Amino acid sequence: MKIGKRELIYIFIIIVLLGVIAFLIFSKIESVDKFLDVSSKTNNVEISSNSQSNLQKCEDSDNGLNYAEAGETCRKEECIRDSCLEGKLIEVYCNGGVVDIFSYTCPQGYECKEGACLEKIKPKEYCGDAVCQTGEINDCPIDCMPMERG
Repeated sequence: MKIGKRELIYIFIIIVLLGVIAFLIFSKIESVDKFLDVSSKTNNVEISSNSQSNLQKCEDSDNGLNYAEAGETCRKEECIRDSCLEGKLIEVYCNGGVVDIFSYTCPQGYECKEGACLEKIKPKEYCGDAVCQTGEINDCPIDCMPMERG
């Protein structure tokens, strides 16, 4: 079987395309590593310099995957704070001595605020607002008039 010029060109183009695809895949992986080593604010994840010099081990102020407490994870001289992005908690923690990131959806009744899942604040019920709310049924006859029995 003889390979002509046209076939060689096709093979060359396929090899170049595969190389470009491999480059794009590996550059994305490298950009994640760079993201963890830069000092700026990216995608609402705040990164700041740590005052301790020569910090080599990974340290997490909220001790790992702690969704109820905002923390800061540091490795070397860089620190990343837990944050919220599009309603989800971005939990930064140490995993085998390296910084890792986990996206977490807060459970029902909680919302992501300032890097932690916090209980949603319920409006206070108060007697005299002309609205009968569950907690007022027995304690607020002004708002919760007894139903007439017929």
